[in-house]
Amino acid sequence: MITSNMAQKLCILLFCLSFMACKTQSSKIAPDANACLYKGKVQDFTGLDGCKLLIVLEDGSRLEPINYSETLKDKQNIAFSYEIVEDAMSICMAGKIVRLTCLEVMAD
Repeated sequence: MITSNMAQKLCILLFCLSFMACKTQSSKIAPDANACLYKGKVQDFTGLDGCKLLIVLEDGSRLEPINYSETLKDKQNIAFSYEIVEDAMSICMAGKIVRLTCLEVMAD
């Protein structure tokens, strides 16, 4: 038979165990979390309807950045990271629409 004192201790024990079992996410960001992971070349596709500067990857696929700075110029080699933007629209339709999360202009 469980007494009220035992029930109280059991509740406290279960309460403490539930907090110890919780997995918390660290607020620390890995040092390379914002590292530029990909390499590509900026190319001017102004001749295609609605297109401007696109990033061409080594495999030939194209990315259309929506947040590039004025520092991007035709024929630049860059290192970058990106995330695909699912809800963006463009009339270019020559590549995936992306938001750059890291950008480094590389020497030629």
